[in-house]
Amino acid sequence: MLVAAGTGARSLPAGGWRLLRRLRWLLLALAVTHLWATPGPPCLASAPGWSPSCEALVLALRRALALIELAVAGGYVLTGYSREELIGALHLLAAPLDRCGRLRERMTARLALTLAVVPRLAAVLQARPRTGGQPLRRAAATAAWAWRVTVAEAARAADTSIDVARLPVPPRTAWLLPLLLAAVFAAAACGAG
Repeated sequence: MLVAAGTGARSLPAGGWRLLRRLRWLLLALAVTHLWATPGPPCLASAPGWSPSCEALVLALRRALALIELAVAGGYVLTGYSREELIGALHLLAAPLDRCGRLRERMTARLALTLAVVPRLAAVLQARPRTGGQPLRRAAATAAWAWRVTVAEAARAADTSIDVARLPVPPRTAWLLPLLLAAVFAAAACGAG
């Protein structure tokens, strides 16, 4: 995260905080399940029934930091590169799938269509109708409405064509940070094993 912040991604902090706000319930569920479901001696000897174990604290913190790191890294990638560059990079990375027929082109086409539809769909879903009544009925009505909107947006995107051969690829210098991080993770995995 420090490397990403130091590379000049000005929009990263705002996007990162927005992602973290969206992840707050997942982080809470992760903390609760790790803190009180991991066995071990309690951290607070005065309240052994209520205190999580020290191992649970470390495990919950590691999992939460990993999730936060993924969210910030995803925000960095999404704000740092154009949609076409992302699709081109993933198309290049999926080169080994060429042995499986046309799976690489189909995957690239589906990714391109998804990335084209998601911003429009997000804008439409923000304007969803607010209904009164019981919470379960409200949730069901909202889910049915969202399904209809999603199907309609997918039908509109069905006429989109993608020229896979013309997809731009990020510059070679953009691959240095992911390769450096892969080397760090590989070294950490070898050291931990």
